[in-house]
Amino acid sequence: MIKLESTSGAGGGARVNAEGQDSLESFQECCDDLQRSAECLYAQAEKPFSPEQEKMEQKMAQEISQNLAYLWHCLQFGLVRQVADFFTDLMGPIKHLQEVACPPPGEPVNEEAYRIASDTFLVGLLSSAIIAFSLLSIMTPKLVWCMGGQVSLAGQAVVSARRTGASSQLLSAASDHLDLVKRHWTDCAERTRNLVDEAVDANAFIKAQESRILQDTERTEDSVDQRCPTTVVNSTTSIALRANRVLQVAIKETENSEDAVYVDRVNEAVQRLRSSKCFIAPCPCLFPPAIVSYSARDGV
Repeated sequence: MIKLESTSGAGGGARVNAEGQDSLESFQECCDDLQRSAECLYAQAEKPFSPEQEKMEQKMAQEISQNLAYLWHCLQFGLVRQVADFFTDLMGPIKHLQEVACPPPGEPVNEEAYRIASDTFLVGLLSSAIIAFSLLSIMTPKLVWCMGGQVSLAGQAVVSARRTGASSQLLSAASDHLDLVKRHWTDCAERTRNLVDEAVDANAFIKAQESRILQDTERTEDSVDQRCPTTVVNSTTSIALRANRVLQVAIKETENSEDAVYVDRVNEAVQRLRSSKCFIAPCPCLFPPAIVSYSARDGV
C-alpha cells in the first residue's frame, strides 16, 4: 500500500527526485545495497579477526545503518502521503452513495450509478482501513471496514425497494436504515481519522498535503487551458478538502501544545486562512459569467 514515486533517468545514485520525493528505483537500489552489505558483513564475520577486518566491518555496519535509516524514511514518507491521500475526503464518497441510492422524488434510481458509487466507496475505504491497520493497534479500522459493508448493503436495499416499487412505508424504512448506518459509520470513521492524525508526524503530513495541493493547482491551470470544466471542479475541490485537513491537524496540534507562542501563531495562521476568500472568475467560454466566493469557513 505504500507507494513511492516512480522516476526515470535517476543517475549518480541519487535517491531523491526533483520534487524531493524518493523514487521507486532508489528504494529498490537501497534494498539491494542493504542485502549486499549484510551478506558481505556475514562473510567477514566468519574470517579470523584482524585490525583491517575490524575497520571493514565497521564500514559495512555504517553503510547498513545508513541504508536502514533511508528505508525507514521512505516507509514513513510513503505512509504519511497515503494518509494525506486517503483520509482527506472520508465523507464525499458515502454522501455520493446515499445521493445515488435516494434520488429526489419522481426520479428513477440508476442501479449502474449506484454500483459505481458503492465500488468507489468500498475501494477507498479498504485503502484507508489498511493504512489505519498499519498505524493503529486497535480494532477500530476493522470496525470501520465492516460498517462500510453494512452501508453498501443498506444502500442496495433502498435501490431494490425503489426498483420493485415497494410501498412508501417500506421505502421510508429502508432510507432511514441507510441514514442510521451512515451516521454510525461516519462517527467511527472520524474517530479513526483522529487517531491516524495523532499517529503521524504533523509536519510531514502538512508537507505531503502541500505537495498534493501544488499538483492540484497545476492540474487546475492545465484544465483551464484545455477547457475541461470537470477537471477544474475536481481539482479545486481537492485543494479545498486538503486545506481543510491542514486546518484540522493544525488545530489539533494547538490543543496538544503547552507553548503559548506556538499556539498563538498557529491560531493566527488558521484564522487568516479561514477568513481568506478566493474569488474565481470562470472563463466565459467554459462557464456562465459569474464570480464565485469561497471561504474555508463555509465548510468542506
